Amino acid sequence: MTLKNIIGITNLGNNEEDNEQANNILNNYIEFLNQLKYKTKFIKNLIIDIDNPDPNHGQVIKAIIPSYYETWGKCYLCSFLRFHQFEQCGNFKDQSLQCYSNEVFNVLRKMANTIFINLPPPKTKIIQNQYANRYSGGNSNSNGGNVRMSNFINRHGGCFNGEAIVLLANGKTKFVKDLKKGDQLNNNAIVQCLIEQRSNKYSKAYMCNIDGILFTPYHPICKDDQWYFPIDLVQSKPVSIDSWFNLILNDEINGKYEVEFENGIKAITLGHYRKENKILKHEYFGTDLVLKDLKERDPLGYSKGYIYIEEINYRKLQYDENQCCTNYYKIQSNNYNNYNDKKIMENENNVSNLIY
Repeated sequence: MTLKNIIGITNLGNNEEDNEQANNILNNYIEFLNQLKYKTKFIKNLIIDIDNPDPNHGQVIKAIIPSYYETWGKCYLCSFLRFHQFEQCGNFKDQSLQCYSNEVFNVLRKMANTIFINLPPPKTKIIQNQYANRYSGGNSNSNGGNVRMSNFINRHGGCFNGEAIVLLANGKTKFVKDLKKGDQLNNNAIVQCLIEQRSNKYSKAYMCNIDGILFTPYHPICKDDQWYFPIDLVQSKPVSIDSWFNLILNDEINGKYEVEFENGIKAITLGHYRKENKILKHEYFGTDLVLKDLKERDPLGYSKGYIYIEEINYRKLQYDENQCCTNYYKIQSNNYNNYNDKKIMENENNVSNLIY
């Protein structure tokens, strides 16, 4: 009844009195839940979904913020309420909805996810631009770039663009794409290996622009001392990008495994071993498993400090019950690219400012 009453408020989001009424209704319900002497796992999860300082939780109270309510809040509340009414697990994010899942459901969800990421992208529809035809005397066609379906659900995978500027220990800066093995970052971590992955030229990558840096939607970043997924701060958009990058760091002293950019944003790197929150914790990207796969994929490149990945076979990606990829860099071919050998030689000669 609480959410029904809130959704039923006519001018919520546009009227100060209605906004206050919605907050009072929700706060009274939160107080009721918190005062319960015995809280089941469901109640504890429901509290997390309603009011929690973590940007990835507490979506209910965030949804009634006036600036959010008309854009996504009302739709979210309606769907959240409906899922509870029918006792359905509608997503992997809301904790209380996970109580409606079971072993069979998780197996089916994993199967459905595998089918979805392997779907062919929608066929490009060519639309004739009548305005251009009329005034330019030629044929002008517009089409949308094909999109790989896995781009929408690559949860917890992550990279950033090569033009992002990194702070070094000597007070200087470098583009990510120009980093090489042995470079010392401003936090004293040492670059062990730079990973470059070529973007698929036939489809645009969905990236989040965070203060001028492009991140994949689920690459953990730290802004104002708080960890986020980029997708929780801004909407991802398709962008044209030649390559994206990631790093392996030697940071045994500090144990942070972070890279700090010129704009103050920090990003986690591969094999970071950190588990202090759900955003950072990852059974593949945050453990030795990812390092093992990269080393097996290109032993020479791993040793020299640069690995170039021509293409990932998305059809062979595997996901766990939380929809997190578990074999992203696993080797699929023993053939190494000539471009890789060339780049390694350039690293050995300490050539900087490479143009790709």
